[in-house]
Amino acid sequence: MNNIGDMFMQLLYLGIGWILMVIGSVLLVYALYWLATALHVPAIIIGVRKKGRILYPVFRYQMPDGSLHEAVADTGSSRMAGKETGRPVILRVDPQYPSEARRSIAGFFVSGAFFALPGIWLIVMALTRYPVQTMTWVAVTVLIALTTARIGSAMIRVKGRTGFDRFRDAMRTARQKRLGQADLVPVEEYTGSGARQKEAADIQYAAQSMGPTLLLAGIAAVLYGVYLGNHDHALYFHGQKAEAAVVEFVTTNDTRYPVLTFDTIAGDALQFQSTAPAQTDLKIGDALPVLYMRHDPKQVETLAALGLPLLPALLLFGGTVALIAGFTATRHRQKQKRNTTV
Repeated sequence: MNNIGDMFMQLLYLGIGWILMVIGSVLLVYALYWLATALHVPAIIIGVRKKGRILYPVFRYQMPDGSLHEAVADTGSSRMAGKETGRPVILRVDPQYPSEARRSIAGFFVSGAFFALPGIWLIVMALTRYPVQTMTWVAVTVLIALTTARIGSAMIRVKGRTGFDRFRDAMRTARQKRLGQADLVPVEEYTGSGARQKEAADIQYAAQSMGPTLLLAGIAAVLYGVYLGNHDHALYFHGQKAEAAVVEFVTTNDTRYPVLTFDTIAGDALQFQSTAPAQTDLKIGDALPVLYMRHDPKQVETLAALGLPLLPALLLFGGTVALIAGFTATRHRQKQKRNTTV
């Protein structure tokens, strides 16, 4: 039964990790493509298009061949700063698709790393934490074959267009459809509008009010991520695997927790209580896989209680983002209060 459970977890880690790695790799390759081929072209902002509360700047620029083009930013925000009409900017423009331009490609690198690194992490976990069996190689072979076939089909040209080109066309068409009906207006019109000023003030107040909350939430997430990283994560990567037998159950607040015993490599028999509630079908004498630190066998836990190894990384990442956002909002609010007082 445990072998079947290990195989299931290994295949689950492999599948999820592979999907994340492929998505991240595509984003990183796309970012490298832009980095290697895009032209740096001076442009000016000629206005904005509004969708809901989000303002998307529109750029006008001239290519080296003299042709004039306009492009709508693929990202927007509710902020009016930085979108002033006539403001000069430097764009990255794809020479093959002059109407496609971006102000920055850093987001692709961040997004790619956000997907690829956890994916690689899960694949390494699947191949090192669980025994490599015939089914493991079958799964890896299938994943490689499917990915290769998908890439091959995407590179096939239909009417001179690859699948990658058609995907970009679809994304560009969707963006134009989403924003094409919105009027092109100077951002200054929104700045002078009473309704827009109230809307911007409400958004700013909400963002600034959330500053202390985000700051505290970020600190808590980072500290908890560090704790898990030093405990659970250490067990995942450096723990020794063993089979533990259930010897009894302890009931706390109507919840059963298993008490297990296992033998270390040194031959010592140790007993501990798991922090994970016992499954309803678990009984005395059943075996569960555990991980323990060889230098300190008292650091031990069942695999079921440790959770996914990505949790500490996600907590650290999310906590850092919340910390930065909360600190920025809180600092801006304090600065605004000082300016109002003066």
